[in-house]
Amino acid sequence: IGFVNANGGAYGLEAVYDEELTGEKGMVVSARDANGNALLYQYEQYFDAENGDSLLCFRRPDPAVIRDIARRQGVSEDMLLWAFVQRALSRLGEGYDYIYLPDNGLCYCSELIYDSYIDTAPSPGDCHLFCSVPMNFLAPDGTLPDFWKELFELMQSPVPQGVNGTNPNDMFRDPILVDVPGL
Repeated sequence: IGFVNANGGAYGLEAVYDEELTGEKGMVVSARDANGNALLYQYEQYFDAENGDSLLCFRRPDPAVIRDIARRQGVSEDMLLWAFVQRALSRLGEGYDYIYLPDNGLCYCSELIYDSYIDTAPSPGDCHLFCSVPMNFLAPDGTLPDFWKELFELMQSPVPQGVNGTNPNDMFRDPILVDVPGL
């Protein structure tokens, strides 16, 4: 639901909560001479690194949507949810899709969710519960950030600007999802 770079949280929730998610670096303090050599009979103290906070966001498909789909398919809600899990499990072993292309034998996080949550009741064909939209890798000013330039250059692939796909930020805000109470 965001990206980090060498400067910390660069995008999404990683950027919004960068201060809370960033830990503290560890260090060693010791007595040294002008040349950097350790002094005899001096001290050395270690300060452990400390992890930053964790950010947990729990959302799930609206139970009313699940009930409706299960009713139309003529299955129990548990069976419907199990079908979603089975679709996700069928992708085990696929490599991570660093170029974010659909149907290429690789998979990225929101693509897995998109391809797992399918309503098989409509005909003809299946209907995804989540939307795919033209992907946008451009910054608000219309330029392509260096992060994306470097990644796709490294992957020897063109940037899939405008190709239909999914992304965690849009999926997180999808109206089909509701917050899980109490978390």
